[in-house]
Amino acid sequence: MRGVPTTMRGVLAALLACAPAALAFHVPAAALPSPGCRTAASCATRSSSATALRMSFVPDKKAMEKNFAKVPDHIVLRDPVQLSDATTKETAEIYSNGACLTSYVTGAGYDVLFRRPDAVFDGSKPISGGVPICWPQFGPGEIQQHGFARNLKWECVDVREETAGGPNQGSGLSNNNRAVFEPMDNTETREMWDRKFKARYEVVLDTGTITLQLRVENKGWQPLEFTCALHTYFAVDDIDTCSISGLKDKT
Repeated sequence: MRGVPTTMRGVLAALLACAPAALAFHVPAAALPSPGCRTAASCATRSSSATALRMSFVPDKKAMEKNFAKVPDHIVLRDPVQLSDATTKETAEIYSNGACLTSYVTGAGYDVLFRRPDAVFDGSKPISGGVPICWPQFGPGEIQQHGFARNLKWECVDVREETAGGPNQGSGLSNNNRAVFEPMDNTETREMWDRKFKARYEVVLDTGTITLQLRVENKGWQPLEFTCALHTYFAVDDIDTCSISGLKDKT
């Protein structure tokens, strides 16, 4: 850039650093240093009639794609979504694969849920452990074992932090105690189960308790019949000493 004033040099350097491109420019004769100039500053003083550089800028598409990541037009949540209760120090973790709750750690640091050592979290198969969602079928039947919900990638449609001042939308990274997931009723689900539906799964972490709630809405005209289960894997020290209470007279 010999002969170009210092200010213009800075502009051109910034352009070249930020956006690799094929750059062609023209320096008007009036902007070039006169024979008696020794410095760019003195030349700029003498060239009172100098005009700005005229240039053509042709972006280098391949370089732009390589150097600049595409920015999504929506908030991207961490997967798994992490919830935490600032008061009790409890935490929970939910993967979008099957909307599976894989961890619920109490304030004492004990994880209530069990995950098999060979559990896979990349979406290639259902997660073995935590709380898989068995829907729209529990056990064997007309469609695949335990239904298809645990095979689907669910979308996290809402993550919130609730304080005394009211709920605030969060990013899924910290101080969140509610997450809502929904699967998509699409061609893939229709091939397995030809029904129109809307499902909504909510996980709430709140002062010593965790609440899991699955709601299903019939979006079609025919009756919507299904069975389901939140197939919980509990972590226990000794299965022989475990007991279940509170189920008397329950069906």
